[in-house]
Amino acid sequence: MYNFIFYFFYNIFKKKNDGDEKFPACVITYFAQIIHILFLFSIIKYIYFIETNEELKWNKFTHHFLSNKYYGVVFIAFPWIIILFKYYSTTRIATIELKYNNIKLLTLTNTLKVLLLILIPLFTIALLSMQFPK
Repeated sequence: MYNFIFYFFYNIFKKKNDGDEKFPACVITYFAQIIHILFLFSIIKYIYFIETNEELKWNKFTHHFLSNKYYGVVFIAFPWIIILFKYYSTTRIATIELKYNNIKLLTLTNTLKVLLLILIPLFTIALLSMQFPK
């Protein structure tokens, strides 16, 4: 799934011919992964709320660490994006290109597929977070 998302955006940026298609595709793949992780956390939090009728409290340090605008970016985003950048090496990109060689990526169905892979979990996170009493 993430290879498809990566290569979809890699292909879009490659068509621009500006020479920098790998990094933005890695960043978009990173955001898709973060959305999916938050999606899982929101489902766990919602199930916990349904079972116990109280909101799941995360550790105060973890909440402060992740909610601070600088800590989350420096300690999570940058290393993760660098790992993705290293993961999608030229040989791996060539393998992915061989896999999707006969498929036209920039079609309406594939665009909807990528958007739904990102937007449905995002909307579900928003809906589940509104279920908790304030």
